[in-house]
Amino acid sequence: MTPFEHFNQAIGSVRTTDQPGPTPKIVFICGTPRSGTTILCQSLAYCADVGYIDNLIARFATNPALGALLSQSLNLPKRFSGRSDFGQTWHLTEPHEFGLGWTHLMGGRSGVVQPDMATTLDPETAPRIEQLACTFGQPTLFKSFAYLWFIKALDQALAQAHWIHVTRDISATAQSLEKLYKARTDETGIPKWTSAVMQTTMETSGDLSLSERCFAQISDIDAYLRSTFATVGDDRKTHVALEDYVADPKAVTASIIRDLDLTYDPAKMDDLT
Repeated sequence: MTPFEHFNQAIGSVRTTDQPGPTPKIVFICGTPRSGTTILCQSLAYCADVGYIDNLIARFATNPALGALLSQSLNLPKRFSGRSDFGQTWHLTEPHEFGLGWTHLMGGRSGVVQPDMATTLDPETAPRIEQLACTFGQPTLFKSFAYLWFIKALDQALAQAHWIHVTRDISATAQSLEKLYKARTDETGIPKWTSAVMQTTMETSGDLSLSERCFAQISDIDAYLRSTFATVGDDRKTHVALEDYVADPKAVTASIIRDLDLTYDPAKMDDLT
């Protein structure tokens, strides 16, 4: 057992006091792999007054509420590097995808590969998310692949949910994903699935080249997300094109903050350029 596993085994049963009051707004950032979700999450987490899973809280995979209380008590300054390595940030107060933590929040369901169609959302997932948001005590921001496959169920279960759908040119996204796979090949030289992928892609793309497989992976998830968000009410979703963010990150970030009616620090906007 690693120190991380030992630590999380020890804290898993530690109870924190339920926080009173209404559930804050819960914002989910969604997109295909390599679509720009990380940089958008970094910008919103830095500028807006929101709770989010940072690199400290992420160590509390089995008990994120405990980690959130520690992070709040330390009150460390937020950092914005504008950099990440395939979704991974470095500064303690920058956002973290919280992969293992989401597995816990979702009752053991892993979020990388789309689950079988018969798989339903764990009934305790929504209450766990709401309680974590209440622990933060303010609008809460999440960014992970884990919940992509349960958007409709979460939208129905969470009255305070709001969805940010980030898109990017499919060809450019696929090329970026191919670069990721090439950087993460195993000892056999065969790239493995290391980012969100749909079952249909896995079933039909085995004989394709790496470039073709990446294009299929991105195209399939993009189509799934577009069809899924077509069922979500307009007042509960925001669309962001990465190309627009790259052209003017301050304007796009400010627009989202206004759309979500969040408070923010205007001085921090200058750091986004």
